Amino acid sequence: MIPVNPDDVVAVVPDVVQSWTVGSVLVVLAFVVAGLIMLLYIRKVFKPFLDSLRNFMDDWNGEPARPGRDKRSGVMERLERLEDGMTAVGYQLRANGGSSMYDAVKRIDMKVHDDSTEEVSSE
Repeated sequence: MIPVNPDDVVAVVPDVVQSWTVGSVLVVLAFVVAGLIMLLYIRKVFKPFLDSLRNFMDDWNGEPARPGRDKRSGVMERLERLEDGMTAVGYQLRANGGSSMYDAVKRIDMKVHDDSTEEVSSE
């Protein structure tokens, strides 16, 4: 073990620290404590906002499946499903040669119109 001279140990401490008094240390500690209290207050004030922001982001991005809970789709995935559904609805609203709802309504309308003209002409 190397012998250590106490004067060498004091020389390692910077001059600024050596010039501190008890009062200046207490002032620094008071500022640190006040800063921590302010941070805790700010956290308390903003916590409801941050919680609602976190909930919004969970809803937006979705959540993966976990034990006891199904997967929740995010907004973009749900919009994609809606677009796919609208494509199927759009298919039914256009004439396509007889298999769409549009074609079926057109056939019914023509049949009803033909039947009603036959009744009027027979009277």
